[in-house]
Amino acid sequence: MKKTYINIPEGIEYLTKEIFSFPDGIFNKVVTGCGITTVALTNDEPIILVSPRKALLENKAEQHSNVYWLHSEEFSNLSNFYKYLKSINIPKILITYDSFPRLKTIIEIEKFRVIVDEFHCLLSDTSLKSNVTYGLTKALEDCPHFTLISATPISEEVIKNSKFFNNLPYFEAKWPKLQKVQISSIHSNNPISILYKIIDIYIRTDGYLINTPNGIFKSKEAFFFLNDVNQIIKCIKKKDLHPSQVNILVSEQDKNVHNISKKLGKEFKIGKVPIKGEKNKMFTFCTSMAFNGVDFYSDTAITFAFSVASMNTTLLDVATDLQQIAGRQRLRKNPFHNSLYFIYKEKEFINLSINKINKIISTKTKISKEIIESKNILSKTALDSEIKLWNDNPRYDMRYFYVTDKGFEFNELIMLSELTGLKLMLCYMNDGLLTKMSEEENIEIKKATTYIVDNELKKYVNTTAVKNALRNVTKENFENALQKINIPNENRKLFLKAGFEKSKAVDFNSRLLKEEFSFKEIDENAIKLFLLEKFKCFGFIPNTEIKSLITEFYKEFGIIEKKFNANYVETLFPLEIKKTRQTINEKRVWGYILENK
Repeated sequence: MKKTYINIPEGIEYLTKEIFSFPDGIFNKVVTGCGITTVALTNDEPIILVSPRKALLENKAEQHSNVYWLHSEEFSNLSNFYKYLKSINIPKILITYDSFPRLKTIIEIEKFRVIVDEFHCLLSDTSLKSNVTYGLTKALEDCPHFTLISATPISEEVIKNSKFFNNLPYFEAKWPKLQKVQISSIHSNNPISILYKIIDIYIRTDGYLINTPNGIFKSKEAFFFLNDVNQIIKCIKKKDLHPSQVNILVSEQDKNVHNISKKLGKEFKIGKVPIKGEKNKMFTFCTSMAFNGVDFYSDTAITFAFSVASMNTTLLDVATDLQQIAGRQRLRKNPFHNSLYFIYKEKEFINLSINKINKIISTKTKISKEIIESKNILSKTALDSEIKLWNDNPRYDMRYFYVTDKGFEFNELIMLSELTGLKLMLCYMNDGLLTKMSEEENIEIKKATTYIVDNELKKYVNTTAVKNALRNVTKENFENALQKINIPNENRKLFLKAGFEKSKAVDFNSRLLKEEFSFKEIDENAIKLFLLEKFKCFGFIPNTEIKSLITEFYKEFGIIEKKFNANYVETLFPLEIKKTRQTINEKRVWGYILENK
């Protein structure tokens, strides 16, 4: 794949029609919010802007009076659309991925440049909308001028394996000074519990005070990105939020409209993206179906992204969406406009390897092609029946199919989507997802070491698990952090005794530390003096009592799972004690005495 760089002049932050012209093929703009859609909607070229999300089109339509958003329901009556085309010299048409093939049949497509915005969605949406994404690529094949645009494009590896993408010229913006997206990662066994805590802080203090290298800022608004409508509903209900506090930006599917109204009340509705100058609510909840390509304007909003990473499609979202999310805040005066907190759950995927992934893909590819061949040789009546059966119950996760009214075709997008998702799953399993993302020149991954200032008390942004909280602490802050975070006292003593390096070696897992950190490293003189005083006091000590005394002593150092035998005292006092039996409560019991008192 040949890559051609388009150099952006020094000092340019936003692209304009005077300095930028759209190439034919793929254009990796590298950064979000660079003004490229504004160029498309204001330049001297007839444009069709094709978007995967209605929210993006609504957002752009409200910002530009010269555009026409052609809704799918208008195809039954196109009179207003044709009036628009006659009334304007340079038409700018907005349309969704699924409606573009129909639009192409009613206009002279050779007179337009087609701009496919956020084209990475062609891959990420395929698991749910394979007919839509594949249908769009088929419709683009004979368009004379089209540009696929994204700041997070489909990977070069996928492009090389795609007949459609690999035949397209590839262009990439070369920015003189690239501002990196700052992603602060926070591990958690329960990311949603952190979401609840953040909401509590905003409500309790009417905002969120945060200490940054440039001073303390107060955030009055929070944007929560969570690809789970049910979790969003549950969160709003659990925290008893009012409609005046919440903007819900999710797909306008009937199911979502119904669930929001039923579970939260009729006063709750799917919201819209505020345009510049409109006031944001304190909390904005978004799914990926609502935010791709839209502009948010807030002076103080902090952005939080949450993921449980339990599916390959979810992982595909994570890999592409983080940079997209970070670039949504457009106001440069917002100190958090180019950053976000990524709170995610670790997930183990058993028995996954690159060989197994390749076998899964090759097996499904082989079976899919065999089934396609067997379906397409059927009689027209039988084939029509199979097409109807498939359309009534599509199973995109099982086969790599695209179904038309003429028969079955191989859908490489489903295959490439699953391949990419499985590889990301493997990367996640090996704790390498963030590392892989940090290889991008415009992304910087860092562990969150941020403090929250709440009523003059500094609290760590931590997780519910001790090990996850300590992962976000540097060596220099280790002892200080142990005094501040909520941690059992016995574990605090253990971590302090083991030190930062030994604690880090076992991934700050208190259980593993108790197993791996030898109790011999604790000052043996302390236990010797402790037991010596007991022997001098009692003379004879039974084995059961010795075990109890030793266990209680080491428990003070956080070692509670180590098994001790009474004969451990022979190691401590090889010359001073003697094993013997005495009668206690009319029973003969074994124990130890000091030979030289």
